[in-house]
Amino acid sequence: MWPWLTEPTDQQLFAWQSIAYESMEYRNTKPMETFTYTLPTHWAPALVNDDWTGLDEHDEEALMRLMANEALPSPVDVQDEPGFMTHHDARPYGVLACDCSTYTFIES
Repeated sequence: MWPWLTEPTDQQLFAWQSIAYESMEYRNTKPMETFTYTLPTHWAPALVNDDWTGLDEHDEEALMRLMANEALPSPVDVQDEPGFMTHHDARPYGVLACDCSTYTFIES
């Protein structure tokens, strides 16, 4: 009889189930968590593209302190519609009221 037409042995079934379980376990070990920050819109080039040329010294310092304290990775999304805000997540770092957008980050 052809080998691929025979019923698998218990040992083969166990091996296949173990491989399938291990791959599922590997995929599900760390759920992806997203978090959002409301930050100045003019920080988008620096956060998204690592282009700091449009920031002045005060903004560079505030953004570097925020990134160090919050351990921010690169954002995965920036909301398109900015709005003028007095209270935002960069305020504790000395940034005054400005146009802000919502940035979405994924915990890595």
